[in-house]
Amino acid sequence: MVCIGIRAAQSRNGPVIGPVAALLSREAACPVAVIRPRPDGTAQTDGVISVVVSDEPGNDDVVHFAMQEGRIRHATVR
Repeated sequence: MVCIGIRAAQSRNGPVIGPVAALLSREAACPVAVIRPRPDGTAQTDGVISVVVSDEPGNDDVVHFAMQEGRIRHATVR
């Protein structure tokens, strides 16, 4: 797993990730966790964990990991 931290840009539709994080998330040979801070720069300790899967093998592991993190952080998993 690769974890990357980003500063989320804002659009009219809400926060977005930049092109490097998007490319890495899409093309990496392993799961990628994109970690965004709150708008004030402090650590996010609650909220939503988003899971994006493809048609590649290993999706069960990605979903399982996300669900574990959701339980630990009392966060919604989507």
